[in-house]
Amino acid sequence: MNEFIEFAKAFGPGGGLVGMLGLAIYLILTGRLWPRNTVDELLTQARSETQVWRDAYEKSETVRTEQGAQLAELVEHSRVTIQLLRGLPRKPDTRDS
Repeated sequence: MNEFIEFAKAFGPGGGLVGMLGLAIYLILTGRLWPRNTVDELLTQARSETQVWRDAYEKSETVRTEQGAQLAELVEHSRVTIQLLRGLPRKPDTRDS
């Protein structure tokens, strides 16, 4: 712990300021610190993409609901057709034995 205090004293009373300035320069040079307008542009782009995906999801859910209703109707028609065919009289077997 004493080594850290001695190290901090070596920079003098402005050591914290020098450290913060060095950290800011490091972050800018390595690309980890971005200007506010760049961040705002990226957020706006991300929000618009999110809205596009949300709209596509809602449209696909609407289509899926319509398809489900159509499928239910087709199944009902199939049941009626099967009942109709089963209700028809059978033709007697006239093959030679």
